[in-house]
Amino acid sequence: MPTNHSPLHFIHLTHHIITRSTPHCPRYSNQPTSPPAPSLTRLQTQLHDIQSSLVSCVNKVRALDGVVDEHDAIKREIGVVRELVEKITTVKSSGDNVDGRNHQEEGEEEFGGASAEINDDLSIRTIVQPELERVEEMDEQQMVKQKNVSLT
Repeated sequence: MPTNHSPLHFIHLTHHIITRSTPHCPRYSNQPTSPPAPSLTRLQTQLHDIQSSLVSCVNKVRALDGVVDEHDAIKREIGVVRELVEKITTVKSSGDNVDGRNHQEEGEEEFGGASAEINDDLSIRTIVQPELERVEEMDEQQMVKQKNVSLT
């Protein structure tokens, strides 16, 4: 007598036969598989090493961010200095100074022009201690004689 079974029942029955006949094959077994203990320990060690490496990399990236910030600040400062130098160069090339003197004359003075010696003489001053008035020492007898002479 043939029995009428649904295709689902047939699939379930086939699966049951396969899992019972091949317990060593993890694909068909119902039991969860776990790696052997040594490989689990090795994986945990690798995971720990990778985490440590990532922490180290994050710290290095943070340090580099600080260096980049300092570099940007230095670049801005250099830009400001460059602008100031350009302004000074522009002012000097125009020949006008704040005090009204001609920069060309100043250049001559700096490099030994005619007025350089005069300015050097004026800028060099020697500090000399003033000479004290000389007083001769007198003993008591001389002082008495001098008083007597002035009284007479």
